[in-house]
Amino acid sequence: MKRNVLILSIIFFIIFAFPVFTQVVEYVDIEQTQNEIDEKKAENQDLIDTVNKLRNDNERLSKAIGRETKWVYRISEVVSSMETLIKSLQYTMENTNNEDYKAKLQGMIDENESKLETIKERRTKLNESIANRKIKIEENNKQIRSTNETIAKNENRILYLEVAMNRTQQLENKLAAYSKSIDAIIELLDAEIGEIEDMEATKAEEPID
Repeated sequence: MKRNVLILSIIFFIIFAFPVFTQVVEYVDIEQTQNEIDEKKAENQDLIDTVNKLRNDNERLSKAIGRETKWVYRISEVVSSMETLIKSLQYTMENTNNEDYKAKLQGMIDENESKLETIKERRTKLNESIANRKIKIEENNKQIRSTNETIAKNENRILYLEVAMNRTQQLENKLAAYSKSIDAIIELLDAEIGEIEDMEATKAEEPID
């Protein structure tokens, strides 16, 4: 009687302790899942390094743009001063009758106009450099946004896999406990059947009155 009560107790334990068998639980291969998690984490680390390099590059480019912008501003001031100087030289030349002085003034005008052209070309190159650096910064920012999206997707995937792996581990633990409980029931049943068989064998050996 006590053994029957024990068997029933184990059965009820299985029914109430393992509701998992009435639920849909995703099962994953733990080793493969852990490998994928490790791969995603390694990939994310590489992607994070890439983002950091791009940001450092943008910082370098921004500093260069700042320096070049200052040079453009200074050159523009020089250009304005030289244009004023050339106009003054031209006005002076137009209002003098001394041919030697006119020739000297014309030489100064030609020299300053040549220098002015050189400075303007440098300013143009600086502006082109600034524009190219800005384009590069935008390209880097675009790559940073795309890379961050990939990092976020990997993080979500890692979280999903970790949850699935934990649920699988819990399921396997419950299955192991369930199997152990079933083995206990079988052992008790075998003992019960053995006792019944012994009793029947004993009765069969008893003499019939």
